[in-house]
Amino acid sequence: MSDEKPNWIATLKTKLGDDLRVAVEYDETGYVSRYVRDDLDEEYSSDDLNEIRQEMIVLMLGKDRIEEFLTAGEFRALTYWLDDAIIYHFPETEAFYGRVVSVEPEGESMRAAIFDACSTKA
Repeated sequence: MSDEKPNWIATLKTKLGDDLRVAVEYDETGYVSRYVRDDLDEEYSSDDLNEIRQEMIVLMLGKDRIEEFLTAGEFRALTYWLDDAIIYHFPETEAFYGRVVSVEPEGESMRAAIFDACSTKA
């Protein structure tokens, strides 16, 4: 992963504005925080983010089984709805790579734009 800020971050910032909370890319060796909103910058330590990355990799390992049982198309993302955030997880199992985007609940109306910007399968 390059340290250079990718285009999908600029797209998310344009579409979501302050509703964008966090955007992260990860692989088997680590993660890169691509965007953290200023008010959340102190909320998560590096250890916290690495633990989240490890958990995301574990969660993505089971997603291929879903495709085996459903005839609804190709898997694109996992979505987690929390009280104060919606988290979209776009895993690529074969590469142990993924993108994780956290938005304010009000940002849910931009779901299609989030998928277009973040999914490598869009």
